[in-house]
Amino acid sequence: IGVRLVGSEMCIRDRSYKSKTKKESDFRDRVKLYRYGLHILLKDSFDLDFHSIGNASKDDYQGKFSSYAKKYAAKELVHMSKEELDLFISKKETLEKIDSLLCAGIMRSQIARLIEIYNVLDRALYLKESGISVEILETFNKDLSPRNISLFAIKEN
Repeated sequence: IGVRLVGSEMCIRDRSYKSKTKKESDFRDRVKLYRYGLHILLKDSFDLDFHSIGNASKDDYQGKFSSYAKKYAAKELVHMSKEELDLFISKKETLEKIDSLLCAGIMRSQIARLIEIYNVLDRALYLKESGISVEILETFNKDLSPRNISLFAIKEN
């Protein structure tokens, strides 16, 4: 949207360890544009808090934003025309807000692992101080999921 990313930066942006093709990254950008755009619209126009969109199909992102928005927030957007919705998603102000969310997501993804490990270590120390035997293990390969750290605790008599 505002920042051009290539190579390893695209992996970071997509919070993944695997490279993505340009087509896959473009699709992911469109998904985020539509999802974040709809949430911004609902918050700014109707003061509604976040609510889950659910599992949209790939086809939902192939058409215009207005079709996506009407499908997932028909009740809230009943008085907005398709033209108004498509204008909203293309406004500079909207795109800047979405860009800020994308940047926040990149920062979040970079510190997420650190925070998760900190939390596991903190729990392990608490349990150990309480006399419980603890073990921290990498349960499976992080290529399957980066959330692969497990804490095992055994209370011995």
